[in-house]
Amino acid sequence: MKEIESDIKSYLVNKKITNITFFNINDSYLDFEQKSMWVIDGGIQIDTDSETFGFGWNYEQEGFDFVLNTTIDTLLGEAPAYEVDLKRNSGINSIIGSEIIDVEFEWDFYQELDENGALKEEKIYIPVMLLLQFRSNDFLQLALIDFEIQEEPFNIVNPKFDLTGELLISHNTRIK
Repeated sequence: MKEIESDIKSYLVNKKITNITFFNINDSYLDFEQKSMWVIDGGIQIDTDSETFGFGWNYEQEGFDFVLNTTIDTLLGEAPAYEVDLKRNSGINSIIGSEIIDVEFEWDFYQELDENGALKEEKIYIPVMLLLQFRSNDFLQLALIDFEIQEEPFNIVNPKFDLTGELLISHNTRIK
């Protein structure tokens, strides 16, 4: 887990974001624009001047995963993904050109089954939350969450990090 954390940080920390692209798979997504938060079912690709980081749905493995130095298409595979323009939000757009100074993580793991249906010993760790902190004091939270919706006012309630959840994108509003 520490090695994976170190690898992700080496791709992101002290790098300036040159582009962010968001992808969705389902027909709709949740937009909490007043809070600069969205819940999507696809993924995010972050490009820096020298690296690419993708975090999203892995079509082949049917779960969320990440990729380093390759496009998110590698994860999305044959999923019917389409680009979602969240950059129209001034907050998201404002972090283009910003330098990432740190990444904070929350982790979870899963175990695969062997040919006899028994759990393998190896634990496969996946980040369920990444908090990208910028030199400008802004932050971007990417989290896999399970949650409920409150209708009035429209809001996320009872969120919890969950490998089987959906992808939360949150600019300057932190979900714990």
